[in-house]
Amino acid sequence: MKAAYPVFLILIGLLFVGVIPVFPVPSQNSSSNLDSTPKDRPVPESSAYVGQYIAQFGSQGQGGGQFEFPCGIAINSSGDVYVVDNVLNITEIFGPAGNFLGQFGGMGSGNGQMYYPSTVAINSGGVVYVADTYNERIQYFGPAGNYLGQFGSAGTGNGKFERPFGVAVNSSGNVYVTDGYNNRVEIFDSVGNYLGQFGGGGRTHARPARP
Repeated sequence: MKAAYPVFLILIGLLFVGVIPVFPVPSQNSSSNLDSTPKDRPVPESSAYVGQYIAQFGSQGQGGGQFEFPCGIAINSSGDVYVVDNVLNITEIFGPAGNFLGQFGGMGSGNGQMYYPSTVAINSGGVVYVADTYNERIQYFGPAGNYLGQFGSAGTGNGKFERPFGVAVNSSGNVYVTDGYNNRVEIFDSVGNYLGQFGGGGRTHARPARP
């Protein structure tokens, strides 16, 4: 313990002569250094409403505008809302305020029918893409639900699927599909021509497992 006293005295001496700087503590009344919101950071005009509950629509059931297992949602440029119901095997359409407009689909494997669909995406032209998961395909429809076409089938090759769970569309109109059991993402043009893929089996970097 005695050896600690000279060290303490040396430190006091260094502080006194200015070898060790003493940093000033800003005053709590100073706003220049303590402002947590930088002056150049814009504050969104709608920030007061972010996260606030606005409204809801739908209820459990099998009638128009009702749901049993809604699991995918997308909004078109007009504000209309498209909801995929995985159990009812349909896609329902609502206006911006949640008013029911119609539905399309139905259980089956024919054109326009669905078998456990998962997600929905809409391109800038209003074309609606539905991941028809258990039919191993992507179907696409007009804004009102009229059947336009489909692409994909069961398999592991290029353009094929083993449980396509997710679908998205970029600004160029290309369609991206998460191919669940093939552990990859496949890319198509707007009418389903195969363009490429990324990922693959395994859990290594950039190779998703169950995307």
